[in-house]
Amino acid sequence: MRKTTKEILRSSDSSEIHSWLSDATANEIYEFLRWVPADGSWALHGRDTLNVKLAKENINLQKDIRDLTKKITSLNACYYIFGSHTTLPKL
Repeated sequence: MRKTTKEILRSSDSSEIHSWLSDATANEIYEFLRWVPADGSWALHGRDTLNVKLAKENINLQKDIRDLTKKITSLNACYYIFGSHTTLPKL
């Protein structure tokens, strides 16, 4: 079972805290930053970890948006080529 933020902060093993931060979600890091002193070294580690995690998520989001844009462009091209040649029934 994964340790909570308060449990990890009570730990005196810095390698355990570093390991926990590297696997933490953004919400867990926010919680971590709520409980550490703002001017402490662990706050700096937490902010750095959060920045890296958010940057990675931003990169993945940009890739997804780029892929979606390519698919929409391809779909529009197909509609332009095949959709404009439909004939309407004569009434």
